[in-house]
Amino acid sequence: MELHVEPRNEASRRTAETCGFVRGELLRGWLRIGAERRDVFVYTRIAQRKAEDVELESITR
Repeated sequence: MELHVEPRNEASRRTAETCGFVRGELLRGWLRIGAERRDVFVYTRIAQRKAEDVELESITR
């Protein structure tokens, strides 16, 4: 999963990090709002698998 958050939006940045997203690169001028171009941070999160799913998969191999 991926989020794009403006650097100046501290509340969204904190929320993303609280929810397990990790901040990645800064995309300069990536977001266009009207005639204005804005920078955004890319946040990513990898879904975690349940322990029982991993155990079941290892048993069936």
